[in-house]
Amino acid sequence: MRIKEMSFRVLNASLLFLHRMLLRTYGVGTAYTTQKAQISVSFEGSQFHYAIRRFGATGNLDFTETDETATRSALIARLRPEDVFYDIGAHGGVFTVTTQHQVRGLRVISFEPQPKELLLNLELNDMSTEQVYAVAVGEQADRVRMTSGKRSSNHLSASGDVEVDCVRLDDFRREKGLPAPSWVKIDIEGMELPALKGFAETLSVSKPVVICEINHVFDRFGTRLQDLIGFFAGMGYEVLAQHTSGFQHAQTEATTLEALGHSADDNFWFVPNEKLPLFITT
Repeated sequence: MRIKEMSFRVLNASLLFLHRMLLRTYGVGTAYTTQKAQISVSFEGSQFHYAIRRFGATGNLDFTETDETATRSALIARLRPEDVFYDIGAHGGVFTVTTQHQVRGLRVISFEPQPKELLLNLELNDMSTEQVYAVAVGEQADRVRMTSGKRSSNHLSASGDVEVDCVRLDDFRREKGLPAPSWVKIDIEGMELPALKGFAETLSVSKPVVICEINHVFDRFGTRLQDLIGFFAGMGYEVLAQHTSGFQHAQTEATTLEALGHSADDNFWFVPNEKLPLFITT
């Protein structure tokens, strides 16, 4: 056997042995695919780019394989092929990719101001990148600064190291001729309420279900829980929390996260009254 081939086989076997030991030691069942310079993680039938220099795949898919699983499962169970889904703050595309993969015909429109990883993952899954918009979303159109080194939690910051366009979604949707959404997922590190205010016209007319992350950074830019809940209440929306037993009405009088209570993956569901039967049966 040639020296080059033999050295490759020995080194490759050694690396695979060490990798298997690592997975067993930490109880991780992740499946990896390696093709030349490309390494990806398999997740729910889709592939996600593994960035060696950033120590992982988008979210925590390479370690736990449970990145917002409960939320996505509940969403995918209710999506129809004719629906339009807006993924606002798409990050690496866990929602964007898996919803398209599992609901054929679904139109997904993604908004992500730093879309490099998202684009890689769409291409990795042979999906179109035409419906990705590399913009931040807010109450006013502007040029804003963001951090770029925080992997999954980059956010607007005056000291940020990158500059991006910020749009009002109502205006942007008209300008681009985009269809109104049936469903919206928004996770933008505390900018949720300003972004939703810039989308109020579409929300009040089209009444999509909105899945909104509410966690320890929800008030980063001055949002109060009552402001967020009141914004939706004025348009005839209810706030639902997702539990293992199903959906329940959230504590809408809450002024703190503790009082608001738990919802799976820190995602609360804002549902227009006419769509409540999709979630709660009486």
